[in-house]
Amino acid sequence: MKKSEIFEKKMTLDVVVAGLKAPQGYVLEASEQELISLAKRFDVEKIHYLKVNLTVYPNDIVRVAGKIKALTRRQCVLSLESFDEKMTEDFEVLYAESDKLPSDTDEIIDVIDKGRIHLGDVVAEQYGLALNPFPKKPGVKNVFEDTGDETQKPFANLKQMMKK
Repeated sequence: MKKSEIFEKKMTLDVVVAGLKAPQGYVLEASEQELISLAKRFDVEKIHYLKVNLTVYPNDIVRVAGKIKALTRRQCVLSLESFDEKMTEDFEVLYAESDKLPSDTDEIIDVIDKGRIHLGDVVAEQYGLALNPFPKKPGVKNVFEDTGDETQKPFANLKQMMKK
């Protein structure tokens, strides 16, 4: 496995298709500056670490599969308190040259731009997609959650009020 910083690692299609006969693994880890940039990009308080194991499978359709591990400081949507949220997320992205895109598939296949797959962009995009859109600090009670108790529902007494 090769180790590099996320935004510095680029891979050309020629290397993937022509140079690789077997899958190639990579271990990527974001630098401090990259963590700051990603935190701004995804509007999170702080990213403590972001690491990913990737495997690139060469073929006419290039498959990039990986697992992201990250620790992110988030703000709870209920209490507005800060807390750290762990992420472990598997992903897979498919790429092909525009002239090799199959027409008979339901898979989403990204077009390879100028012969390059930028693994840093792949990781950043997958991290953003994996972020919980409604982060909730563990132990914080959701007062709006359906408990089945009619007294907790804001319009529970509306029928009675309408009869009067």
